[in-house]
Amino acid sequence: MTPPRDSSRANNGKIRRVIGPWGTVAVVAGSMVGIGIFLSPRIVAEQMPTLGGYLFVWLFGGFVALCGAVAYAELGSIFPRSGGDYVFLNAAFGRSTAVAGGWLLFLGVFCGSVATMSVAVCEYQLPVLLGPVVDVDWSAELVALGPLSITGVRAAGLALLLSLTVLNVLGTKVSERAQILLSLVPIAILLLISVWVLVTGPHDTAISATESFDDRNLSPVAGFTGAFLAVYFAYAGWNAVAYIAGEVKDYEKNLPIGLIGGTLLVSGVYAVMAAAFVAVLGMGGLTQAMEAGTATASALWGDHGELVAVAIIAIGLLGSINATIFAGSRIAAAMGRDGVLPEVVGKWGPRSTPEVALWLQAAVSILLVVSGTFEALLELTSVAMLLLGSLVVIALFLLRQKHPDIERPYRAMGYPVLPAIFVVVSLSIVVISLYRAVEPSSVNDMTLVERWFPLLGIALFALIFAIHRILSTRSSSESQPPEPSP
Repeated sequence: MTPPRDSSRANNGKIRRVIGPWGTVAVVAGSMVGIGIFLSPRIVAEQMPTLGGYLFVWLFGGFVALCGAVAYAELGSIFPRSGGDYVFLNAAFGRSTAVAGGWLLFLGVFCGSVATMSVAVCEYQLPVLLGPVVDVDWSAELVALGPLSITGVRAAGLALLLSLTVLNVLGTKVSERAQILLSLVPIAILLLISVWVLVTGPHDTAISATESFDDRNLSPVAGFTGAFLAVYFAYAGWNAVAYIAGEVKDYEKNLPIGLIGGTLLVSGVYAVMAAAFVAVLGMGGLTQAMEAGTATASALWGDHGELVAVAIIAIGLLGSINATIFAGSRIAAAMGRDGVLPEVVGKWGPRSTPEVALWLQAAVSILLVVSGTFEALLELTSVAMLLLGSLVVIALFLLRQKHPDIERPYRAMGYPVLPAIFVVVSLSIVVISLYRAVEPSSVNDMTLVERWFPLLGIALFALIFAIHRILSTRSSSESQPPEPSP
């Protein structure tokens, strides 16, 4: 097996390796730092009412993300092509697994995330930022399309995702510079504010927790599990740069820098921010804060602080949307390159970007926004995403066994222990999700459909896999020449 050492000359030489170390870190950091770090602290504080337990969950989440990052760094150095999971699954498990995973990632995870975050920014952050100067009813219906309607929020979301798609069409270097600005600047601001909060503490705004595990009838194991589920998804996105590996220059060095360095950077920032939230709100106040960032800023600086917090969150979400558009289009391009999607989707334009793939992703995201199905699709594929991540890291073990002589510019740090930890933790979350679906008492106030819905993504993955395998087998048998007559 000889993997491509350099795919920069693929597709008539139109793919150029222009993304440097800062760009790789920015893509990873931007993908990770979204709304999760602001919504998850309340859940973690509810499930882990002690300060030590609360902080440990955040640190452990970063450690698990690092365990996955070292595996992806080795795989990316072996297969320096854009496409990420699709490429790795194809190499280790074959085309059917890659196709099933590629479709789920492109439609559910990437298009679903683009649609969800674009609407969320315009629903929650935009009205607060523009409220003092623009008097608009964002929920009002603007256009009716039969049973569908486009409100002001959805129209603004459409404009936002189209604008960022155009930005990406302008060139990979343009996308990289925008990503650095939209990701590293708000992260630096959040880190500085958090450090200041900790240095100037204690704060009289903090409210002590009044409940313990016993008061909530919650075992430490159950509490840790619930808290870690929230933290795990707050760390999602640590593997984003693997999807654009074909455009990373000096990939032997810069891919590990992006994956490992970006994950460590965000893990450190998360730990400091999590501690700052407690310093200002206290464990008791944190359990009452639906969104920790705004609640913390409001407690410190009133309405002006709330406005600043909302602005920083909005910029961070723009960076996350841009990174998602950036990475998701490369999955579509990889599938077009391999004939899974029409060949034109795999073509690269004169600006060295997969223009057709970018516009295809935008079109699907627009349909999801207009139909209102984006959140459902994202939830449907959430557990399947964990399974895919586990399969990718398992691919590292398979390739080490099957092809020990492949050139590996980077070898996974802590192999096999760290990658194994990631697989065990991820598969444990899948098992817990399955348990919650079949055990009615495990989740309160949820219908049977609501409990099972996230697991349907796994069934969809299996269905796509089976259909592709059947069609591939049939096509292969039909192409075989007939047996000669005796």
